[in-house]
Amino acid sequence: ERLRKWAEGRPGVVVVEGTWQACLPRLGAFDCIFWDASKDREMNEAEMRACEDEAHRALYLEGLREGVFAAFKAAASALHRRGEGRVLNAEGSEFRQWADGFTFTKDRDGNEQLLDVDGSQVMMKWEKPYMEECVRDLAID
Repeated sequence: ERLRKWAEGRPGVVVVEGTWQACLPRLGAFDCIFWDASKDREMNEAEMRACEDEAHRALYLEGLREGVFAAFKAAASALHRRGEGRVLNAEGSEFRQWADGFTFTKDRDGNEQLLDVDGSQVMMKWEKPYMEECVRDLAID
């Protein structure tokens, strides 16, 4: 229900029903994959054993040392991410989810701009020196 609400008004978003282990191998490349699934390790492992694609199973098992999301991200990134596409996790604060969706692009005049997941401008070129100074003063890597 939460995903459907989020997807409203986003014509490029396709909601795929079923377990990711069953559906992902049949899907193509993505610009962004938003993962919002159970972290139940036993259930995810059982579903992955039923996955028909060996490459997905191997990447999943390799990533599983870091957790269920890391395992999904390993398979999705290697086999389905288009270019600089992102694999996002629904976990965490609303702010974290918002910030994970940031992308840099250029405006119609060729200036860099920071956009959120909805394509709304977050930061403009004139703010860059100020933000760089803040990062430097706060000792953020």
